Amino acid sequence: MCSSCTYRTDCLSAMGNRRNKVPLSRARFNLVPEVLQTSSDIANPENNVHTLFYTCHDAIFGKPCKYKIPGGGAEKIAAAAEEAKCGLKLFITAVMMAHQEAAPFEQFYPNVLFGQSAIKKVNMYRTACREKFGHFDIEAFNKLRGKSPDEDLEAKMLRSEILFGELIIGYRLKSDDLPFCKIYQLREMGFDPVWLAIEETYKDVLEKHIKSDYPASSVIATLRHNVFQVKKSLKSNRPRLKETFKIRETIMPRAVQQVLSYHRLSPKDFEIEDELIISANKFWLVLGKAMNHFYCWRAVDGDKYAMSKISKGE
Repeated sequence: MCSSCTYRTDCLSAMGNRRNKVPLSRARFNLVPEVLQTSSDIANPENNVHTLFYTCHDAIFGKPCKYKIPGGGAEKIAAAAEEAKCGLKLFITAVMMAHQEAAPFEQFYPNVLFGQSAIKKVNMYRTACREKFGHFDIEAFNKLRGKSPDEDLEAKMLRSEILFGELIIGYRLKSDDLPFCKIYQLREMGFDPVWLAIEETYKDVLEKHIKSDYPASSVIATLRHNVFQVKKSLKSNRPRLKETFKIRETIMPRAVQQVLSYHRLSPKDFEIEDELIISANKFWLVLGKAMNHFYCWRAVDGDKYAMSKISKGE
C-alpha cells in the first residue's frame, strides 16, 4: 500500500530496499520461455497459418487437432483467404464453424481450408453478416453465431488465470505453505486444458496420474487426457506454443486487476521491483504474501474483517 502512504517520499529516501520500485499496474510480464524467444522457426511467416489453425481448432472444437497441415498447405490456406478477401483468422474460424454446424461429429482436416469450397463457406457468412450487421469481421461473426467472444482461447485463459490467482491469494492469506496441490485437489475442473498444459505446477498432477494405481473419476480423467493431447500438440508446433505463452503474458495485467478488485484494491495500491516477471505462479505467491501483510496491517489497526481474512481458524 506504499503508493498511497503519507510517508512514502521520506520512506523511499531512508530505505534503499524501496528504490527501483514501480506501481504494480506497470509490472512487465515476460512469460515466453527463453528457448522459444530465440527459436529461428518463429520468424517464418508460414508459421502464422499453423499457429492460427491450431489455436482456432482448440477454441471451436474444444480439443487439439490430430492432423498436421501438409507440405504446401499453409500457402494454399493463405491463398484461399486472400482470394476470399478475408483475414486469416476470420477465414479459418468461419470455415471451421461451417464444418462444425454441418458435420459436428466428423473430424476436421486441414485440407478443408483449401480451395473454392472453403471460399464459398466464407462468402456465405460474409453475406449474412453484411445483411444483418452491415460488416463482416470477428465480432459480427460471433454475433451471427450467437456466440460470445468469451469462448475465445484468450478469454478461457483469462478465466483460468483469475481463478489461479484468486485461489493462491486466498490460501496465502492463511498459510505460508505452497498451495498448488490443494488448489488442484479442490478446483482442477475449473481450469482450461490449454492453460493447464503450460502451467508448470500442474506437471506434478499429471505425473502422479500416470503412476497412480487408483483410477481418477471419468471427468477428471477426460480433462487430464485433453491436457496430455494439448501438450503433445504444442510440443510439435513451437510457434503455437510460443503464441500460447504470449496469450498468458497478455492477459496477466487484467487477471491481476480482477483478482485485486475482489478485495476492493487496485494494482496502483502496490509497488513491485522494476524487473521482468518470468513466472506467473511465483508472481501470485509474492502477491499473496503482500496481501497477507496488508490484511495483518489492517487487523493491527483494529479492522475485524481483516482479522477474519487471515485467521487460520476461519
